[in-house]
Parts: sequence; C-alpha cells; structure tokens
Amino acid sequence: MSTKTKKKDKSTSVKTGNSLSIENISEIYQHFLNSISKNEIVNIESETIENIDLTGVQFLLYAKKIESITKTKVNFNLKFSENVSQFLAKTGFSNILNTI
Repeated sequence: MSTKTKKKDKSTSVKTGNSLSIENISEIYQHFLNSISKNEIVNIESETIENIDLTGVQFLLYAKKIESITKTKVNFNLKFSENVSQFLAKTGFSNILNTI
C-alpha cells in the first residue's frame, strides 16, 4: 500500500492505495484527520480500489459527512474495480458511488 499525503496549494491528497480495509484504514484515516485539522481542501484519491470492507465504506461515508460538519471541502477521485462495484451494489452500498 502506498498511502501518502502530498501538499498542493492549500490542498492535501490522501492516496488510498488499492485497498480500503481494516488492515490499512488507520493510516489513511490519520492522514485525513491531519488534513482536516489544517482546514485544507482534501483530495481522497486512488488508482483502482480492488478491496473494500465495511471499515472502508464507513470511512468514505464519514469523509463525506465531515465535509458538511467542518465546511472543509473533500474531493473524491476514486476508481473501483468491477468486483468492488458489484460488491457495493449487492450489499446495498451502491449509493456510495453516487454520493462521492
């Protein structure tokens, strides 16, 4: 996994790697919180998410909700593999694709 935070003109990119799961979400979450605390625009990015579990889904929903609470802009540039997209649809979380 290559989770990195990179500064760009008052914005921060949080790279998720190819997995949003309990094994790696803690590091991603900490980068996200650090960016939010600086009142910077946060860009959550991935090349292709090949693995997601409930923890990953909860993180994405939280990131979207925190945007309205803190008034900090959160941009999502995420690509989901076909398997992950099908998983989200089968489990009732397909709306996450529409809200982020």
